[in-house]
Amino acid sequence: MNYAIFQNYEELSYSAAEIIVQEIHEKPDLFICLPMGHTHRRLLEILVDYYREGKVDFSRCRFVGLFEWVGASPYKYGSSRHFLYNSFFSKVHVPKNQVYLFDGKAANSYDECMKMDQFIFKEGGIDLVVLGIGTNGHIGFNEPGSSFAAYSHISHIGQNAKLFGQTVVREGGSLTKAYTLGIKHILGAGEIIVLANGFDKAKIIRRTLNEKFDPNTPSNALKLHRNTTFLLDREAGSLLRIF
Repeated sequence: MNYAIFQNYEELSYSAAEIIVQEIHEKPDLFICLPMGHTHRRLLEILVDYYREGKVDFSRCRFVGLFEWVGASPYKYGSSRHFLYNSFFSKVHVPKNQVYLFDGKAANSYDECMKMDQFIFKEGGIDLVVLGIGTNGHIGFNEPGSSFAAYSHISHIGQNAKLFGQTVVREGGSLTKAYTLGIKHILGAGEIIVLANGFDKAKIIRRTLNEKFDPNTPSNALKLHRNTTFLLDREAGSLLRIF
């Protein structure tokens, strides 16, 4: 695994955007997995700016979402679909048949996972996965103890789903389960970039990059991948040993 430390969140976001744009220039139909949340909001804003400036064309790219809350309405604040469409897809040109996102309201969760897997297999596997990392090492919503051999599946979060500090709710209660791409899909990608910022991520970054392999920590699965790069701000990288 490689890593780069930047002065701040803005610089790491621009670096991530430059990587994605370069990959699209080299492969215009790049197949990209996008997450949602605080860490990646600025990245998506920069990509939209680059699109408007004519620096990148997403029209041939293919996309999947990394996860979705089970039970979340796709059209309401708090769902991954709502975030990605409002932050990105509604602002750039990508044909709808080139985007597949989990449906939080799907009637059959097993079928929904199978549909995601089939889309990925049909497209030949993901080229580039963009990740964040949880303080417990989760990637996507592959929580500690998740199988490294799993494809799309449902994860039990163990606490109420939160987005930007607010509890995400559905009819009948709060959300505690999520659809997620499994670690096997992530490790099958051609390239992985992980964004992390803030002191709260420093310990898990050190555990992942500097300490011995731990199969119960999902982020340690990235040690098995041939092309993973961590993009960190100074705070997130503050506990790393510099060799």
